[in-house]
Amino acid sequence: KSGNRFERAIEDDITRALPSIRFSDAQRRTAGSADNNADVATAVRSLAAGTVTVLFQPRLAATLDGWSIRGDVDAIRFERTASGALHSLIVDMKS
Repeated sequence: KSGNRFERAIEDDITRALPSIRFSDAQRRTAGSADNNADVATAVRSLAAGTVTVLFQPRLAATLDGWSIRGDVDAIRFERTASGALHSLIVDMKS
């Protein structure tokens, strides 16, 4: 429980400072999807030059060398530079 409180406090701080999107199991069930791959791609494509967004708890799925993998990411910070380059930072929060 303390870990969840810690993560939520960090998310709240980041949300106050930066645009963000929080994903949930309920959203995935409503959308009929097992992952948020398409939502993440849409968020990244719509990120304008010179802006930042943070995605909380997106569920990502991929196949690597024949292995199906899936996981929830605590946070991903995407930044599009003024020149249009995309930078990302994946964060795993621990209390």
